[in-house]
Amino acid sequence: MRKESFNLLFPFLFFLITGICSSDLNAQDPVFTATVASYKVVQNTIFEIRFELKNASGSNFQAPSFDNFKVISGPSISSSTMIMNGEVSRSESWNYTLLAEHDGKFIIEPAKVAAGRKLLTTRSVNIEVLKSKGTSGPGITTTGKEKILLIADIDSSSYYPGQQIILRYKLLFNVNIQSITAVSEDDYSDFFIRNFSNNNRPSSMENINGIPYTSRVIKTVALFAHQSGTYTIDPFILDAGIEAPFPEKRGFFSMRNLEMVKIASTPKVIHILPLPPDAPPNFSGAVGKYSVKVNAGPSDITTDDAFTLSLDVVGDGDSKRWDPPAPVADGDFEIYDPRIVEDKMAEETDHIAHHRTIEYQMIAPKPGKYKVVIPLIYFNPQTRKYESASSDTFHLNVTQGFKKQKGSAILEVPEVPLPLRPVRNITTDDRFWLSMPHLFLFGLLLTGSFWGMFVSYKRRQEDLVPAREKNRIAAVRHARLQLDTLQSTSTNLSEKEYFEWATEIFYKFLSDKLSIPPAELDQEKLEYYLDKGSVPEPVKSNVIHFFVQCLSVRYGAIPGNKSREEMISEIRNFIDLV
Repeated sequence: MRKESFNLLFPFLFFLITGICSSDLNAQDPVFTATVASYKVVQNTIFEIRFELKNASGSNFQAPSFDNFKVISGPSISSSTMIMNGEVSRSESWNYTLLAEHDGKFIIEPAKVAAGRKLLTTRSVNIEVLKSKGTSGPGITTTGKEKILLIADIDSSSYYPGQQIILRYKLLFNVNIQSITAVSEDDYSDFFIRNFSNNNRPSSMENINGIPYTSRVIKTVALFAHQSGTYTIDPFILDAGIEAPFPEKRGFFSMRNLEMVKIASTPKVIHILPLPPDAPPNFSGAVGKYSVKVNAGPSDITTDDAFTLSLDVVGDGDSKRWDPPAPVADGDFEIYDPRIVEDKMAEETDHIAHHRTIEYQMIAPKPGKYKVVIPLIYFNPQTRKYESASSDTFHLNVTQGFKKQKGSAILEVPEVPLPLRPVRNITTDDRFWLSMPHLFLFGLLLTGSFWGMFVSYKRRQEDLVPAREKNRIAAVRHARLQLDTLQSTSTNLSEKEYFEWATEIFYKFLSDKLSIPPAELDQEKLEYYLDKGSVPEPVKSNVIHFFVQCLSVRYGAIPGNKSREEMISEIRNFIDLV
C-alpha cells in the first residue's frame, strides 16, 4: 500500500519541483535593453542613451556606431547589486551622451554584449531630430521649456589669423542652481588660448522667447587662430544640480534632493579668413590694434657711441606671430639685433593685452645729421587694412669720435729735409719704366683700381637685391649665430623660455630662407615652398613634422619631449639640410 502511494506521489513531486525551478530560472533570465529619455529631440541639443543588462554579468560590450550623432561622452559604466526578500538582482549599464547635429529621422543600431555563453543584442532605437525653429540669439536654441541654458557667445563669426577671439560661456537660469560640474569641453587645438582668471562679473537679465533668465558668464577664453580655415568649437557640457521639490511625505529631518541636469552649448563655427595679399614688404605679422611708445637716449652722439632706444608695443593680437620691427634711417647705420627686454600678456576687462619692450642699438659710421624712425606695420581687422604705428622721428647729430683719429698725429710731424749727397756717374739713359720697384708699384696701383671697381660693382649689385632676398641669403648665418647665443645663455633660462626661443629661431629661419612672411607661415604654405625649393621628400616630411611639433610650445609643452641639446641639434641639422 505504501509503495503504491509513493508511486503515485513521485510524478506529482517531480513536476512540482521542475515547475518551481523553471519558473525561478525564467525569472532570472538576462535582459539587455536600450532606452532614451525621449525619442524626439531638438537639433543641436544633447541626449543620453542607456544600454542596461539585468540578471547577468556582461563582457565584450559592443556599442553601435552612432553614425548620425556626435558622441560627447561615454561610455560611463555602472553596476549595481540588490538583495530583496532573499532574491539577488544584478544590473550593469553603459551610458552615452550624444549630440543631435542634424535634423531628420535616424536609427541607432543594436548594441551587443556577452552574458555567459549567450550573445545578447538590444533592439534598434528610432530617434527623430526636430529642426530648431530659429534661434533667439547667437548660439541659442530653445523650446521654451528649459530651466537652464548654456550659451557659447562670440562677437563675430569671421576673424583673421592672429586676431583675438573672445569666447564667453553664459549660463542662463530661472531656478536655484546648487552645483556645476564640467563634463566635456573642446580642446581648442587649432588655437593659441588664454583663459581669463576673473569671471566674477555681476549677473544680468536676458529675455529668451519671452521667458526671463538670469544670465551669468561662467568662463571666458581668448582664442588666437594659427591659420585660415573653418573651425568648429565643440559643445561645452555641464552637469548642473538644481533643487528638486520636497517629497509629499517627508520627515522632520528630510532634506531637499538635487536634480542633476545635463546642459550643453551649441557648436560654434568660426571662419578664419586669409590676410589680404597686398601686405607691405616690412609687414611685421601683427594682427589686431597696436600702439607704440619710444624712450630714446641722447641725440647728440659721436661715431664712437651707440644710439640706444627702447620701443614699447601694446596690442591685442597674438604675441607669437610678429617679429620686432626694423628701424628706418637715412644713413648706413650698423644696427645690432633687437633685444626683447620684456614680453608679457595681461588680462584686461574685456580682452588680453600684449605688452612687449624692445631695445635697439645702432652706430653711425660717419659724422652727420640723421633721422631715425621705427614703423610697426600691422593688419587692423576692423578697417581690414594694413596700418602703421610709427614712433616719433628722432634727429641725431653725430660728430667725429676719437677712435677714428688714430694715426693722424703722424701727419702733424713737420717734414725734415734729407741732406743732399753728391751725385756721380750721371747717365742720360732714362730707365724709369724698366726698374723693378716702379713696375711693382704700377702693378699694385693697377690691381687696386680693378679691385675697387669690382667692389663698387658688387655693392651696386647688392643694392639691387630686394631686402627679402638678402634675408634669405643671410638666413643660415643669422640662425647659427642665434643658436650659439641661445646655447651660451641657456643656464639662465627656464624650460619654457628656452624652447620658445629655440622655436622662434627655427620659425625665423624657415620664414627668411623660404621667403614666407611670418604671418603666413603655416603647414600648408611650408609644404608649398619646400616643394617649390625642390627639397627632398624625406627632409620635407621631417621639417613639417618638427614644425607641427613646435606648435606645442605655445601651450608650454616640449616638442617631441626632446632635451635642450637634442632641440638645438635638430634645428642645426634642419638648417644644414634646407
